[in-house]
Amino acid sequence: MMPFSFKTMALICAAGVGSRAGGTLPKQYQSLNGLPMLVHTIAAFAQTPCVLDVLVVIGSADEWFDELVAPHLPAGVMVARVGGASRAISVSNGLQFLKDYGKNLDHWVMVHDAARPCIRPELIQRLFDGVCAAQADGGLLALPVVDTVKLAEQLSDAAPDVYQVRQTLKRDELWLAQTPQMFGLGALLRALSHVIDAENSDWVTDEASVMESFGVSPLLVGGHASNLKVTYPEDFLLAEFWLNHHKT
Repeated sequence: MMPFSFKTMALICAAGVGSRAGGTLPKQYQSLNGLPMLVHTIAAFAQTPCVLDVLVVIGSADEWFDELVAPHLPAGVMVARVGGASRAISVSNGLQFLKDYGKNLDHWVMVHDAARPCIRPELIQRLFDGVCAAQADGGLLALPVVDTVKLAEQLSDAAPDVYQVRQTLKRDELWLAQTPQMFGLGALLRALSHVIDAENSDWVTDEASVMESFGVSPLLVGGHASNLKVTYPEDFLLAEFWLNHHKT
């Protein structure tokens, strides 16, 4: 049964390090168009009509947020220094923060990666409208796979970039998951708590997979290629392109 709410909350995960992106700062604090990446991410949710509250989850020992991001925060954005050792723990702690803050467990929450700074308000609204219109138990932005996909295994540790093809997968049934991912606050908190209590949260790379493991079939709502996850150094140039493109 879907939560009864005409608004949603946003939980932005910004507790990671992002070592593959390079640089001297965690990637969410590196500059894009003259501002920290995280500033762009927060701004998109703060400008979306269906988003009632925005919570940013950072690490307890974060040394950069107050100096680099706080001066650019829109009014009303909340910050919680409750990031944990894994994504699941960080999100769970953030949800618990919202619960303790007095938020209704029946309300929607959208979990989003700080490293997807090119998310646009219209995509966020599209997800919200799609899930509510379908009366679904949750959903996420996603893109259908267009490339041929190979299942492979690494040949040896001595050749880390060389793999042997095992199988070609049927791509017309495959989608690339993006964020935000939208579920009921209470339902997602309970599911993550079960996973964390079982001391088996390392496999969690998104919230939808956790909900699927408890029998939920999330709705896939069409996203956009611009909503990329900045992972490698070369992704910064692509993110700046999309940010500039959205301004025109």
